[in-house]
Amino acid sequence: MDKSTKKTIIQQLINDDSKSISYFKPKESPKRSIVWQSFSIICVDGKKQEIVSCDKCKQLMAYRARDGTNSLARHTRSCKNESSISSSNSSNQNQVTDYFSSSKTSIIPKKIKDRVKIARVEFIALDSRPFETVFGEGFMKLAQSLFDAGKYFSSTSTVNLKDSIPSPVTVSRNVEDLYKKKQSELAKLCINIKYYCIICDFWTKRYTGLSYCGLALRYITNDYRINNFILGCFLYDIQTQSASNVFDDIGVVLNNNYLSYFTVIDKELLEEVCKFLELFEEVINKLSQEERPTIYMVIPLRQLLINHCEPQFEDTAELKELKVFLGKWT
Repeated sequence: MDKSTKKTIIQQLINDDSKSISYFKPKESPKRSIVWQSFSIICVDGKKQEIVSCDKCKQLMAYRARDGTNSLARHTRSCKNESSISSSNSSNQNQVTDYFSSSKTSIIPKKIKDRVKIARVEFIALDSRPFETVFGEGFMKLAQSLFDAGKYFSSTSTVNLKDSIPSPVTVSRNVEDLYKKKQSELAKLCINIKYYCIICDFWTKRYTGLSYCGLALRYITNDYRINNFILGCFLYDIQTQSASNVFDDIGVVLNNNYLSYFTVIDKELLEEVCKFLELFEEVINKLSQEERPTIYMVIPLRQLLINHCEPQFEDTAELKELKVFLGKWT
């Protein structure tokens, strides 16, 4: 059967809404031509035919793998030109696709990737920025927002980017509002989580000699993902960064409402917990020895900790809860 006859028969089956007709969409991959984004292979009774259908105009075309996709690419260009002419009259009218976003990720053509790469290099060179800047989370969000904004304009539109980029003064005014919003979200998060820790870090700038203290909040989610939030970075001019000095300055950094929680902690319970954790410190010190091997001590010390985490009758309810929690990980 020649191609023309086969196309005629398949077209008739399509017109009759035959159940024997189905469409196969080739999977997207870097090695596969992008023209397959616009075509589907015709299947009759589940068997692929050497006939493809244009997804836009539904025209049937003959296709063989050994012949390549040049003819399909030419049809795609002509089909786009026709659709652009027909849609120019309704460019100001909302389309149904304006009301939902596709979850399908489009493959970026190599030509666009090269232009973005050159633009990144020019950005780093002209503004004297570190190379890591273009891989930061903030830069990625900015780039994504610019890509999303570009979807609202056609390729023939001329857009002055300065109209959409706020001035440095405007940006600085919005930093405080964004900070307050994130601070409120973090406060709500801390209320809902049970366990978290606050980490202190100190460093001194080599050239200025100024010392800083950084505070970060860190916690682990139920699916074992670690989240880290920077609470602040502050000038710290005390030479001895001892625990007593750090504690004296915590009240300046943390809100007094949260600091009041510390004052109501049961001191006897705190002492009991610290005494319970002493054995863990001893085990860590034994396994951290560098002068002799410690691998043979792992199993007996692990069993020692398991026995130590067994709840006792005289333990308080809080300590029993802690032992049960630690017993799951030992």
